[in-house]
Amino acid sequence: MLKLYNIFMTIIHQNFYLKKFSPFTEEADLPHLISLRRLSSGSADSTFMHAHSLLELFYFYEGVARIETPFKIYDIQPYNLVVLNANTLHRQYSLPEDPPASSFNCYINDVHLAPLASNTISSSPIEIRKFDSNDNFIFSALQKIIDELSDRKIGYIRKANCIFQTLFVDILRLLHNRVLNERTSPEISDFIVDCKIYLDKNYLEYITLEDLSKRFYVSKEYLCKKFSQAYHVSPIQYLMHVRIEQAKILLETTNHPITDIAIMAGISNPAYFSELFKKIMNISPSEYRKFFRTKF
Repeated sequence: MLKLYNIFMTIIHQNFYLKKFSPFTEEADLPHLISLRRLSSGSADSTFMHAHSLLELFYFYEGVARIETPFKIYDIQPYNLVVLNANTLHRQYSLPEDPPASSFNCYINDVHLAPLASNTISSSPIEIRKFDSNDNFIFSALQKIIDELSDRKIGYIRKANCIFQTLFVDILRLLHNRVLNERTSPEISDFIVDCKIYLDKNYLEYITLEDLSKRFYVSKEYLCKKFSQAYHVSPIQYLMHVRIEQAKILLETTNHPITDIAIMAGISNPAYFSELFKKIMNISPSEYRKFFRTKF
């Protein structure tokens, strides 16, 4: 049964949860750090495909890992920065023959870079940048944040967030070719970006592929093809994952009944909601709520 809970099966050496203490949570224009963890990767059979509504960042400082998405497997080496955009299906693990990867792992919220969807910094589901050693600005900044949160000196939360703000801007500059000019990219059409943003904002509505086809004046076949090329899932699959991510937040942060959460996530049929949640997460909504609360 433990295998069902394997999004938490990596070894957590340090875990700092900043959400309740962040001084920036009321400022929607400023991204803020939700949590920072230091991890060692688990094995492939102890992890499954999952996604987050937050932007996720890994910096691998030693060992070898793999990050697997539905359409591609990425070999991750030491000194690699990996940024996973919100709602990107993935799993991360190390192979038995490789030294387990050690990494810093960050969850980031309130990222708003028009015309991109929230907690997204590019049209690609994943961004990877390679460094030659740990002598770089990312490793240095993350270590400074860890030190601040460990030492707990006066003003440590504010200082940790200030270091993070600078780090985030530096990462955007590192990725600027994708981030700053998304609509000029030949890899993704304007209407596909608009479609993704529409789904992010209107997940509570009843939306069909035909509705999207009419709204964006393209055929259903063409819409599916272009959306899948850009985001590696169909528009309706993406919508389902957005709804499940919203449900996860409600399960984590409220005591609402599962039936109410299904409706609040945009799924009117509670039985279908539970079936879909388990299909995507490999765990039922009630089990997810129970396990999340015992861990955090």
